[in-house]
Amino acid sequence: QFRVRAFVGTFLSTTDPGLSNSLQAWGLSWGPEDMLFDQAYLERGASHGFTAQQFSKQQGAFKTPFLQGGSDTWIASLNTEFDLPVGIPLSLFASGGFVPITNSVTQGGTTTVTTSTASYYEAGIGLQLIRDIMEVWVPLYVSDRIQDEEEALDRGIADRIRFVFALERLDPTKALRNLKP
Repeated sequence: QFRVRAFVGTFLSTTDPGLSNSLQAWGLSWGPEDMLFDQAYLERGASHGFTAQQFSKQQGAFKTPFLQGGSDTWIASLNTEFDLPVGIPLSLFASGGFVPITNSVTQGGTTTVTTSTASYYEAGIGLQLIRDIMEVWVPLYVSDRIQDEEEALDRGIADRIRFVFALERLDPTKALRNLKP
C-alpha cells in the first residue's frame, strides 16, 4: 500500500504583522504537546526520555522531532508511506514541508525585515505493528536544517526514533461491538 497525506494550514485572520508573536500554532513536528488534549500520551508534555519520543501524526506529521518548522501564520507538508512487500509490517516513508521564516538585519540603526520560506525533509523506515495505533519510526535521512539543529543540541540518530501509541484508539467497548458471533 502507498499512502499520501498532504497538509496546508493557515489562519483566516491574523494579528498585526508588526507585532512580535512567538506563538507557533502550526508545526511540522509534534510530540506529546497536544494542545487540544485530543490524544492520550504516556506522559503529556514530556521533553526528555522515552516518553518524549511518543507522537501523533497531526499537522505537518514529520516523524523526526525538531524545534524548527513552527509558524504562527502557515505551514505546508506532504507525507508518504510505502508498505514493503515482505512478511513483516515494514514501511518506507518520506516527508517534505515548508514554513515561512522571518529574518531581521540591523545596519546603521535601520532594521530590515524580510520573509522567506524554509524547507525541511526526512526519509526513513518504520514498523507498523497496528497501523495508526502502534508504530515505530526511524528517520535515517534529514534535511540540512534539521541536521544542523541536531548537531547544535548534541543529538544523534537514536534521538530521532519516534513511536505512535494511540491509547485513545484502544477503546475496548468498540472492539467488543465489532465482534461478530
